[in-house]
Amino acid sequence: MDLKEIERLWDRFDRSEASEMQIQKGEFSFSLKKAYVTELSAATPPGTRFPRPLEEPEEEKTEEEALPIKAPLAGTFYRAASPEADAFVNAGAAVAKGQVVCIIEAMKMINEIRSPYAGIVKTIAVNNGQLVGLDQPLMYLEKTDV
Repeated sequence: MDLKEIERLWDRFDRSEASEMQIQKGEFSFSLKKAYVTELSAATPPGTRFPRPLEEPEEEKTEEEALPIKAPLAGTFYRAASPEADAFVNAGAAVAKGQVVCIIEAMKMINEIRSPYAGIVKTIAVNNGQLVGLDQPLMYLEKTDV
């Protein structure tokens, strides 16, 4: 099963009224479950969908000493809180431990991703609006002592 087929199934599931889906093809299998939320962030109105602009990652290669910030869940990666907002961080920016560096939308829920350490953003490894998988590197930081 290739990524395009998975994305197509994910999108179809997302638009359906089904609450669960399980797929198995040979040794490959995955399942999806919709989570229902009773409380939404005041900053994000219900049903908010962000456009998927076509952007290139800021840099292709990462330096060996840079540490990754990995996706804690699968979903759609966004660099800003809304299409009109500035990016949370750009390459070269200093970030503090716990600072929001991006968001991931999963099952219509917006999840803030925070930096696990202080550092300087070396590269952003994925495109805005791109689907990301669990533990996929989103960006790389050069760790600092601050």
